[in-house]
Amino acid sequence: MYSCTFDETIKKGKVGEAVFIKDFLEFLNVKYEDVSGCQSFQVQGTDFIFPLGRVDIKNSYKSYYNTIVIEEYTNHAIKKPGWFDTSKAHLFVFVDAASRHMVFVPNTKILHDWYDLNKSRFGLKLNKPSYSKTGQWQSSFRVVDLCYIPHSFYHKGYIKTDAHSIKSASAKRQLILEDCFQK
Repeated sequence: MYSCTFDETIKKGKVGEAVFIKDFLEFLNVKYEDVSGCQSFQVQGTDFIFPLGRVDIKNSYKSYYNTIVIEEYTNHAIKKPGWFDTSKAHLFVFVDAASRHMVFVPNTKILHDWYDLNKSRFGLKLNKPSYSKTGQWQSSFRVVDLCYIPHSFYHKGYIKTDAHSIKSASAKRQLILEDCFQK
């Protein structure tokens, strides 16, 4: 196991954000504000703001396995809650940078309740240690199969929500926003 710096972790996340901007926001001409570099939004777990809500991008979708990674603890040693429990975003977007596929998961109470009841089914794994000028820590996560979580699948120009797919760009944009921002 090797360590990585906080800056290296941020760079990995920027790859997913770039895919999201190009293949979703720009492709569908969605108005947004990029707040990923603003510390007050970073602590809220928000990378982008839409007219209808906040989005948190995660570069941890594995389309081949149809899984996402949920960070349970930012610092496993002291059980400091991870982004899943602390994010104020309305929507998590999981990106597979290699395939450019994305999964939209609404950040709802129903999702959190389901996760709390079922997380023991997915083994808790330790991430490699991270370090910065202020110290070292080790996060922990669970790999969760998407078949258990309500989500919409998106790949440049194609969206699938549950059992139907839509072809028009305006209908796609509306469906994504309705699905992802309903509470």
